[in-house]
Amino acid sequence: MSIICGIPLLGVYCIGCVRWALKRCHYNAGHDSETWSVATPEEFEPVPRLCRYILAVYEDDLRCPLWNRQVDMELNRIVLAIRGLNLVNQKDYAVLLDNKLGQRKFDAGVVLDAECDALKKLLEEYPSYTLTFTGHSLGSGVAALLAMGGGAESA
Repeated sequence: MSIICGIPLLGVYCIGCVRWALKRCHYNAGHDSETWSVATPEEFEPVPRLCRYILAVYEDDLRCPLWNRQVDMELNRIVLAIRGLNLVNQKDYAVLLDNKLGQRKFDAGVVLDAECDALKKLLEEYPSYTLTFTGHSLGSGVAALLAMGGGAESA
């Protein structure tokens, strides 16, 4: 007890911060998957196909939307692939620069609202198919949000 009372509070705080910083600096994303089992060939089979769907969204044509909806007859899936920012393309920088906070309102649900009816129609047409959301970079975050919110409203 006397040792703890002899250390100033600032010193304890600094030691705690240094310990946290060291643990944080030595941590990398590889630690997340250390306990995962190795994927079997059957589990990994759809991954290259989903990657091709995402790459198909990265078109130079301005009329090409930032997402792609496809029906995969081989795997019995309806796939919505969403691309992320393509920072090699200068038009994507414009997306980042022209929307200052509070400058204009944008309903983030516009794309989902437009796609929702088409996806519902496909799910009715192919009732045994699963709906798969996939994306790259920012698109993967959007896909994750869509997947989490997909069951929020039933029609």
